[in-house]
Amino acid sequence: MARKKTVSESKTSTRLLEGKHRGTEGRTYLKNPSLSIASTVNHLAQGNDIFNIEYSVSYTSLYSDKFGTFTGNYYQFQLTWNEIFGAIAPTLANGEKEKSLIEPLNFLITKAYEREYGKKEGFTNFCILKESFHTILIQMRALGLINEANEKRKFLEDDQYWKLTKKGDELMLNVRSIRKPL
Repeated sequence: MARKKTVSESKTSTRLLEGKHRGTEGRTYLKNPSLSIASTVNHLAQGNDIFNIEYSVSYTSLYSDKFGTFTGNYYQFQLTWNEIFGAIAPTLANGEKEKSLIEPLNFLITKAYEREYGKKEGFTNFCILKESFHTILIQMRALGLINEANEKRKFLEDDQYWKLTKKGDELMLNVRSIRKPL
């Protein structure tokens, strides 16, 4: 004999069918994130909004024979989402390995540092931290600018491939195109 559902169980079933799930802190999470991302993109940081990108840097002392090379603490630099996307978008135009995106980001950090502080002798190896890198990938996915490119994966290859979406390609052309002087 089937037991009768309580009112609470019926509401829970309805929420699950609608794709909603209530977390322990009272926030509503979507079971299928793609259901809501289109409506929340406008509320995500993007364009000229600032992101504090975290990086480490190595410093070689002028007296390197005595002190050697030191890897510095972790630092932050403020960059816009358009600057970040503009750095990695050309690499993603035809699909590329995730690891290949680190180099243009490290170059962006290096150039931003030099713009702000000038080229400092001994400062080398500006490296984005993994957490910032992963945040960037997640943000670009959430904004609908990149997608996984599984068709390019090779047998037994661990690295994920990414490619631009149509929206990402349009933004790349907007951000990276050179305009006529006014």
